[in-house]
This record gives sequence, structure tokens and C-alpha cells, in this order.
Amino acid sequence: MKKILILLLLAATTGYSSIAEAKSFTSKVLIGAGATMLNIDGDTVSDEAKIGYLVGYQGTQPMGDRHSFSFGIEYQTINSDYTKTVLGSDIDYDVQTSWIQVPLLYHFEMMPHVNFYGGAFAARKIDESVKVSDVTIDTTELKNTNFGLIAGLSYRVSKRTDIMVQYDFGLRDLSNDNDFDIHTSALRAVIGVSF
Repeated sequence: MKKILILLLLAATTGYSSIAEAKSFTSKVLIGAGATMLNIDGDTVSDEAKIGYLVGYQGTQPMGDRHSFSFGIEYQTINSDYTKTVLGSDIDYDVQTSWIQVPLLYHFEMMPHVNFYGGAFAARKIDESVKVSDVTIDTTELKNTNFGLIAGLSYRVSKRTDIMVQYDFGLRDLSNDNDFDIHTSALRAVIGVSF
């Protein structure tokens, strides 16, 4: 009986330590790219997506077997082309922006290695370049701060590597022009590497 108790105690201790190790705080570097755009709503405007990039850090704290929360900081670009009709003439705009974004996310493990995540972000614009008919102009088309929602799926490829598909949508109207509304959106593939 004494041997059985010792074996059970040893098994429980080993099992607990492996669970504690697997469910501890993790850090990862994020690298991603995908279709980004400034969604522009207006009668005289048409828009199209361009490639944007993301590089960042994410820290994740487990809150049980299948639940966790993460926070991060990301540098990302959101770019778009759009055409605005002014007095019957089409004017082509090429807008390139870069942002520092801070996401706060909830993760739910749907099945082994597969997580759904969603949450909110706040962002600050750090650069904006606007070209009108291939000429760079000195203007600010967009407001400096943004906030919105994030949703995505991640798949754990290995102990240290995740592949994610993520959609970000800005809720704030960023336009400095009263003729139309501008919201950011981005659909990206992201690789996360834990360290």
C-alpha cells in the first residue's frame, strides 16, 4: 500500500509540474502580412486593398485549461488606393500609413492546437504618406488615433510556432473630410514564434 501511495504521489507531482509548465506565461514574436485597406464610405469614392505588414510581441497568460488572455504591441502598416470624384474628374489617391497597435485578446482552445481569439485594440498613427496622381502631397487625411475589434484563428504547428489568420476592423471614423467615412481593416496571415 505504501508503494502505491508513493507511486500515486510521484505521478500526481509529475503530472502537476508538466501542466504548470505547459500552462505558464508565454511570450512570442509575431510577423505577418496580408490585405489591408482603408474602407471608405462615400458616393464619390471607390477603394481597393493593398498589402500591409505586421511585426510585434504578444504575451499570453493562461486562465484555465482552455482559456487565456494576451496583450501585445505591434507595428503595422495599413495601405490603400482609392479614387475620389471631384467636379466630374477622378483623382487617384495612394495612402500609406503605419501604426503602433496595442491589442487585448481572449483566447479559447476549441480543440487541441486550434484556438479562436477575439478582443479589442487601440492604435496610434506614427506616419502617413499620401500621393495624389503619383505626386506626394503634404496633408493629413486621417486622424491620429484608432480603436477597433480583432478576431482570428490560430493553429499550433509545433511547441514554439503558431500560424494565425486574423481580421482587424477599426471602429473609429478616421476621416478629416466630412464628405466620407474612413475605417481601417486588415486580413492577415501571421506567424507567432514563442521564446
